[in-house]
Amino acid sequence: IVEGNNYVPPVIIEKFIVDEKERAEILENTNHICELPYDSSDVHIEYTALSYTEPNKVNFKYKLDGFDESWVDAANIRYANYRRLKPGKYTFTVIASNNTGLWNNKGATILFIITPPFWATWWFQGLVIIIFLSIGPVIYISRINQIKKEKLKQQEFSQQLIESQESERKRIAAELHDGLGQNLLIIKSKLSSGIDLTGNEEIRSKINEAENFVVKSIREVREISKNLSPHLLDHLGLTAAIESMIENLSESTGITFITNIDNIDSIFKEKMQTNFYRIIQESLNNIIKHSGTDKVEIKILKGNDAINISIKDYGKGFNINDEKIQRGFGLSGLRERTRIIKGELQINSELNKGTEIKIQIPIG
Repeated sequence: IVEGNNYVPPVIIEKFIVDEKERAEILENTNHICELPYDSSDVHIEYTALSYTEPNKVNFKYKLDGFDESWVDAANIRYANYRRLKPGKYTFTVIASNNTGLWNNKGATILFIITPPFWATWWFQGLVIIIFLSIGPVIYISRINQIKKEKLKQQEFSQQLIESQESERKRIAAELHDGLGQNLLIIKSKLSSGIDLTGNEEIRSKINEAENFVVKSIREVREISKNLSPHLLDHLGLTAAIESMIENLSESTGITFITNIDNIDSIFKEKMQTNFYRIIQESLNNIIKHSGTDKVEIKILKGNDAINISIKDYGKGFNINDEKIQRGFGLSGLRERTRIIKGELQINSELNKGTEIKIQIPIG
């Protein structure tokens, strides 16, 4: 009869090796928690059990709390390897059984900590958060101010460009009126004199035909000059200039214009008046070029605090979300002129349902 072996083998951890360097001090004081630097990623542990009865049948199990989810059955292998351990707190426990399967469940234990790098510590992360909360708003406000400055520069450039365009229009208009226009008048006068100097009917007919072309050219030069520089603004005022423009467009296009225009003279300064006039002019030009309408309603009403403009057509309309259309059709220039005179622009349009432009411009 073979008697059972009741001897519980004591378990001993013999070696603790970190990155191929033995750390004997950990084994000398197992109650002490050893701190390892964050770059200590490879750990090798050797252990044994003191059993003299069939020691080759001694079996082991181990577990590294903080890494292993369950016990590792090592059979009779007397070491454990761990690679690439992350910073954290670890407890290594190894237990053993004798040749009959009687386990020493207390086993042997060592404790160690792999410390995190300073940038992963709570105090450093807290410091970063504090710095971010302190500096973040400053950076954000600085960025917002920079964007505002860039936007302001862009707006100033746009305004200077529009003012430059107006100056160039006035110069060209003056040259057309005083230069080309006067020359055409001289030519007409000479042609008129030439008719009286000849009795040849054929020559008189040709001269008369040429004179008619000159008269037509004078009319066109005056029209171009007037469109380039609305001289009626200086002579008649803003209200009359707008009404004259609408009347001319009605005659030249055949479109019916239904108007309700209050007297808005002496409300705006000279540059503001020019921009106001151009807003109406560009809106109507867009309608004539693109809408295909036969009727336009125009309201320019003076309130206590603002001028309210409504220009409505009954034409083709367009998709208001189409970026190409937003950049074209003169809408970008319309927006910029409205912004310059501190106005608010709203455009409502649907396909085959026409378009309405609403603008509110503060008085003063």
